Amino acid sequence: MTNSLTVISEAPKYPSISFYSLGGFYNKDTSSFVGDNILQALDGFSVDMAFIGTTGITIENGLTTGAYFERPIKRHIMEHCAKRRIVLADTTKFGRNALFSFAGIRDFDVIITEAAPPKNFADFFQLNNIRALFPMKGESHENVD
Repeated sequence: MTNSLTVISEAPKYPSISFYSLGGFYNKDTSSFVGDNILQALDGFSVDMAFIGTTGITIENGLTTGAYFERPIKRHIMEHCAKRRIVLADTTKFGRNALFSFAGIRDFDVIITEAAPPKNFADFFQLNNIRALFPMKGESHENVD
């Protein structure tokens, strides 16, 4: 399930992927659909895993977004739908803070990033039993089906 136009556009390249799209008002700044109708639609779903992106992540403020209309959608998924919560954040997001907080770091089970997170974040993840996944140096990044 997604409200991201980018995901909707890319998914057909992978024939084994099926998904449900959430429509609403299109926000060109985030390339996503937003609105109260999405919150209502989410009430009918039970999601095992939620992959949630973020604009910024700090230890003090948790996960943040600069998009006002994205915040309630992300919070709703966190609070009502997802059994397992996974953050998708490249390393430019660490230490970056945006205007609207939507979750604490401890609310997540796993963080996936493209490189090792900064030491203070790695220590925090370890202390709080949050699994950080990233490729090791020299590891192949080939797509394997």
